Amino acid sequence: MRLAVVGAGIAGLAVQQGRDYRIDTGFIVYNPEHYLLLTRLFGELAVISQPTQMSFSVHNQATGLEYNATNLDTLFCPRSNLGSPRFLGMGCDLRRFYREAPAREFPARFLVQFMSNHQMLQMAGRPQWRVVRGGSSSYVRALRARRAVCERLNCAVRSIRRRPDGVELEIEYHHPIHTRASVAAQSRKAEIQGKRRTWFAGAYWGWGFHEDGMRSAVDVAGALGVPWPSRMADAA
Repeated sequence: MRLAVVGAGIAGLAVQQGRDYRIDTGFIVYNPEHYLLLTRLFGELAVISQPTQMSFSVHNQATGLEYNATNLDTLFCPRSNLGSPRFLGMGCDLRRFYREAPAREFPARFLVQFMSNHQMLQMAGRPQWRVVRGGSSSYVRALRARRAVCERLNCAVRSIRRRPDGVELEIEYHHPIHTRASVAAQSRKAEIQGKRRTWFAGAYWGWGFHEDGMRSAVDVAGALGVPWPSRMADAA
């Protein structure tokens, strides 16, 4: 954010004494229990992380409904919720959803499966989430320091042309969207993986998270004869 301060008196001078904050939109949180490969990579790179929180909260200005699902204290953050039959009924529905969701075929079953895998469908025993200190640029710098690769930035690749002596890239990238069709396509990876000297690695083979991208990359590297010590089989 850029600000223009008009006036050079004590107020104008003092207001300039702000503070810089790192806002990381590329990478948010992870936890060691479910991001095994990513955690091991951070360990090898000596990337520093720190505890953080990831929770779900609601605030409806029109109705006054407000709660956070982390624990009982935050669930009843407005103490008036304790005496609200409607709110208490919603709490019972929430517990029932946590208990029954993994066994049912909901229209949003892929979301339910993700929540279940991350222990988000339970009232207690949730994992401790962590955040990379300094943002995702910290581990990017650490990776660059260890890898002698030729980087080409701001170069849109729109297709791949295979030749006897190599490949020519020209691809247009779109962020993956998880639909029934895309999830079904994941099960057909063997039909294209490694064919015509082309391998596909990306978080789109999973749920779009860093651990999914790590697992995909480790599998490709292993198939090419370069196993990483924390192969998915080792971490399972």
